[in-house]
Amino acid sequence: TRMGLVMSGLSHLGMATNKSEFCLGLIRGLGSYLSKESRIAYATEVFKLCGEAIPDARRPLDCYWDPERNCFDNYYYTMKLESSIEALQSNQMVPTIDVQRNVDIMRP
Repeated sequence: TRMGLVMSGLSHLGMATNKSEFCLGLIRGLGSYLSKESRIAYATEVFKLCGEAIPDARRPLDCYWDPERNCFDNYYYTMKLESSIEALQSNQMVPTIDVQRNVDIMRP
């Protein structure tokens, strides 16, 4: 339903404590229903309208708010080689940039 889409989209705004987090909430919440190309254009426009500078304007979806540093940062992928079978079995997702971004979209 339309109300469900709106409520789901706005669910990312409830925990925002500053303008930067609010921006990301709009992008992740309402933008999650758009295609990737449309989401990139939407994110670029939201950051521009809010006057927010992100680390890499060419990749507006690949950033997050770091509350400890009080700034935006890009997602990074660092390959970690696990040495034990138990470690490999407990981590069933490889934390690529896409995975990190999508996990943040799913958790408001």
